[in-house]
Amino acid sequence: MQDERSQTLVRLLTQHHQALLRYVYALVGNAEDANDILQETSVALFQKLDQFDESRPFLPWAYRFAYFEVTKWRDTTANKPLKLNDNVVEIQSQLAQMQLF
Repeated sequence: MQDERSQTLVRLLTQHHQALLRYVYALVGNAEDANDILQETSVALFQKLDQFDESRPFLPWAYRFAYFEVTKWRDTTANKPLKLNDNVVEIQSQLAQMQLF
């Protein structure tokens, strides 16, 4: 029975992958982060598979999990310093040096 439900989840995730990815991307604005969050969403969906009511639409249920994963991601990344491109750091350094003289 669990194997059948797992297969159903895999099919639903495959069917709705693009819609879920677009949803997450719209919330985070970065493709790499969106893919990572979608992966975590898939794990969470699998862990809560026993709560899925197959008589109801899958996508709204999955969106809810994706939203919570985005919230977790924002909480963990909110305190991380922004990593600047090496070129930006170099330009900032040059500007700082020019202002010293």
